[in-house]
Amino acid sequence: MLYDPKWEQQTKADPLSLESLIAWLEKQPADGEYDYTDPLNCLMCQYFSAQGLSVRDAGPRDVALTDGNVIYIPSTFYNVANGDDRSMGGALARARDLLLRSGPL
Repeated sequence: MLYDPKWEQQTKADPLSLESLIAWLEKQPADGEYDYTDPLNCLMCQYFSAQGLSVRDAGPRDVALTDGNVIYIPSTFYNVANGDDRSMGGALARARDLLLRSGPL
């Protein structure tokens, strides 16, 4: 069989998937906190900044980028971020619970 360079190309995960958010949350300190009401320190700002995007601010339904683009976030992301426990561990628990309740993909 001949070598095909496409075999080495990696598929980039969809940043709007719950699985991608969970993977990122698993790498955060469980006791790390975020401020849900701070448009620059909220969970979504931190997550999308970690994806390499330049975030200007975030609201409950979208994230505004400095280049003028807007990312409309899935409602599951809102549910992950908006909980009584504002720690990364709390967000991870909510995300995993939502994934379990959503059933097989």
